[in-house]
Amino acid sequence: MPDEAEPLIGALTPRTFRAKQDALRRSRAGFIADEVPSLLSTSGKDALYLDGILSVLVAVVKDLRRQLAEVRG
Repeated sequence: MPDEAEPLIGALTPRTFRAKQDALRRSRAGFIADEVPSLLSTSGKDALYLDGILSVLVAVVKDLRRQLAEVRG
């Protein structure tokens, strides 16, 4: 999965936004569903699969840890 995970993480762009349905119009951090790869969002692009994003992040972190261990010897 690491080979598949890195491009998915690279495609994610963290954003700050104000949700239209929030009456107080507070700033939030997150992702815009329309900008997220289809593997990580619903078919209608109206929601994200957070467990999918988390699993991709774990795969990338594990791969980075393995690479770091190789460099350290």
